[in-house]
Amino acid sequence: MARLAFAMFPVLFIKFVIAELHGGGAAIGIIRGCAAFGGFAASLLVIRFAKRSPPEKLMMWGYLGFAVVAALFINAPLVTDAIWVYLVLFALSGLPNATSQIGTSATAQLLCPPEVLGRLSGISSATGAIGAAIGTIAAGLLVDHLLIIPLFDVQALVYLSCGIATYALIVRRTSATAAGVRDV
Repeated sequence: MARLAFAMFPVLFIKFVIAELHGGGAAIGIIRGCAAFGGFAASLLVIRFAKRSPPEKLMMWGYLGFAVVAALFINAPLVTDAIWVYLVLFALSGLPNATSQIGTSATAQLLCPPEVLGRLSGISSATGAIGAAIGTIAAGLLVDHLLIIPLFDVQALVYLSCGIATYALIVRRTSATAAGVRDV
C-alpha cells in the first residue's frame, strides 16, 4: 500500500504545483530538493532514535507522520500559496519517510526467520513494484479528471491506512507477545 501511495506522488505533485501553487519547473525542483535535504537530516535523527525504539513502532509512526505531513501539504492552499510553506512542509516529509523506511526494513529483519529473509525480500520487491505500477497508472488516469486536492487527500489516506494496518497487524501483536513473555 505504501509503494502505491509513494508512486502516486510524482504525478500528483507536478499537477498540484502547477494547478494550486501556479508554479512551474523551478518550483517543482526546489520543493522536491527540500525533501532531499529533509530526508538526509531526518535519517541522521532517526538513526539515533532507532536504537531505542522498536522498529515496528518506527514504521507505524512513520506512516502516520506521512499522513499528517501529506494532509497539511495538500490542504495548505486553502490557507496560503506561499512557496516557503511548501518548502518547510516538504522538508518535514523527510522525517516520516526515513522513519517508515528504516522501521520497515528493520521490522522485516527482526520478525522474519533468517532462512526465508531472502524470499521475503523478493516478495517485497515484487509486490512493491506492482503497487508502484498501480499507483502511477491510477494517478496518471485520474489526475486530469478529478480535483487534485481530493485526489491527493486519497494518497494521504493510504498512508494513514498503512499506519493503522501496521498497528493492527504488527505493533499490537508484538506488544502482546512481549507482554506475554514478561508475564511468564
